[in-house]
Amino acid sequence: MSNNDHLVPVVAYARISADLARDAHGVEDQHKVNDETAAAVGCRIVHYYTDNDLSAAKADLVRPDFEAMLKVLKAGRLPDGQAVRGVIVVADDRLVRRVGDYERFVDALTYEDGRLYADAKGLKDLYNEDVESMGLFGVVISKAEVRKIRRRTRRSHRRRAEQGIPVGGKRPFGWNDDKRTLRPEEAERLAQAVRDAIAGKSLHSILLQWREEDVRTVHGNAWSARSLKLALWNPRLCGWRRHNGELVRDADGIPVVGQWEPIITPKEWMAIDALFSARIKPNARSTSARPRVTKPDVRRTRLRPYRSQSENA
Repeated sequence: MSNNDHLVPVVAYARISADLARDAHGVEDQHKVNDETAAAVGCRIVHYYTDNDLSAAKADLVRPDFEAMLKVLKAGRLPDGQAVRGVIVVADDRLVRRVGDYERFVDALTYEDGRLYADAKGLKDLYNEDVESMGLFGVVISKAEVRKIRRRTRRSHRRRAEQGIPVGGKRPFGWNDDKRTLRPEEAERLAQAVRDAIAGKSLHSILLQWREEDVRTVHGNAWSARSLKLALWNPRLCGWRRHNGELVRDADGIPVVGQWEPIITPKEWMAIDALFSARIKPNARSTSARPRVTKPDVRRTRLRPYRSQSENA
């Protein structure tokens, strides 16, 4: 027997919503805290569950390790048969941010008596109704905080759009990494593609030409019809900004000019916008406008009996 066989076997869980550095240091730091908590409360971690770069607030987002952990907790053992008697996390909001997920977690953990749950502050008795209620209350508060953060983020994005500040993320095709100055070769390709489309050249023909010349997106991928259309339809080309599908305008209704060099003129972009918009508009003619087909009134049509020529004579 090893020296720690008397310790309670538990699993540890770590999660972070956005791993901006893409190095998983956030979840690794959480597991270091989980190790310290396990030692403090007399447990040994037999498996680490990690959902890196995954939100716990989105209803349609599946966290693979969270779901796997729930199955293990309910069964009371890992797939290899190792016993599991509890869970350790840094804090409740790393574990869940939705009431339904919290209830599923409590149901799985308390499926048998004697299970342990601990965070960085120490042990919590989830068999106690008051403690469980406080946990639910904390999830509700956490969910409200998520909504507040989202509202602040939306307002921040709107303000940046109204100021003409470039959006974050990868540089757009046609501009340098500063997202403000032009990358001449790419910018000229976009300008020429816009002129060709306005002159009547098909998007498919432009796409074939770019593929033959091995023109790549900023991600290094081959261009698709959809990505090319979105690039040509982007009002950024003429210096304007779009937010939530609409042009950003000032108090007078004039489009806000962004803090970057334009590639084409507003007149050219409006021509592209009219061209692509016309192709997606549904048929304006409604079904009620269809001409009525009048059926013959067969009730007034009488068949004359056949008479031979001798009878007519």
